[in-house]
Amino acid sequence: MKKKIINREKLQEQAIGAEGVTSDTISDIKDSIKTEKEKLVTSPYQYLTSWRDFDDPSEGEFLYRVNTHSFPQLVAPKGTKVLYNVGTWNGYLFSGVSWQRMHAIFNFSLDLIDKEFNPTGTTEHFLWSSQTQSWDIVNTHPIDQCEYYAVCGVNSNCNINDLPICVCLQGFIPKYHAKWDSHDWSGGYRFLKYSGMKLRDISSSWFNKSLSLKECETLCLRNCLYTAYANLYVIGGGNGYLHWFDDIVDMRNHTDEGQEIYIRLPFFEL
Repeated sequence: MKKKIINREKLQEQAIGAEGVTSDTISDIKDSIKTEKEKLVTSPYQYLTSWRDFDDPSEGEFLYRVNTHSFPQLVAPKGTKVLYNVGTWNGYLFSGVSWQRMHAIFNFSLDLIDKEFNPTGTTEHFLWSSQTQSWDIVNTHPIDQCEYYAVCGVNSNCNINDLPICVCLQGFIPKYHAKWDSHDWSGGYRFLKYSGMKLRDISSSWFNKSLSLKECETLCLRNCLYTAYANLYVIGGGNGYLHWFDDIVDMRNHTDEGQEIYIRLPFFEL
């Protein structure tokens, strides 16, 4: 497999610019992406900084980095606030990334790819078109309203295909009914298995790489402080687990397969 270093308009041999790959097989592409992302996850100092403005290359307000405070998750913060969260590392990719979408876009015939982080905090993925000899934008983050961090408040789920997009998790009711009626979901709310999800924010979580999901369930049932749990890795049928001990924040329906998360129900819902 051949790797190229690119810097938008021309190929470079130095490590300045963005890295793309050429390959003849799906497995080669997947292996390359997995290797590069593992490098990103294992280093606490890997990040991108936005420009101050589109014509001012000085340091801007936004970062794009892996947060290793708990288990790795890819976030775009502005100061102390998070603009959006791409999801947790599941052993293969970040849980909010749509592999099916990227597969459909590239069709595994890509030659060069590029990624930009602009002054508004948006990331954009480009594909080089040999036909037009130009860069075509193929993906962006945030891609929709549900991708903005905690847009629905706490103990909620965001589904971009529903109207309204925000719903309370089972057992919860809106804390501010008037705000919800006007499609302002920022106030939060007053607990089964959820499938096809981008996992919630993991700032208030703990993980174990060796215990099974069933063993995690047993532990969580013994401790009323645990609010949710899920598989840590999805490779090989799933292993390890994450569990949370705070409000449910920044969870949404995935745009393709997603992951499963188990959320505690209150006694009166059992």
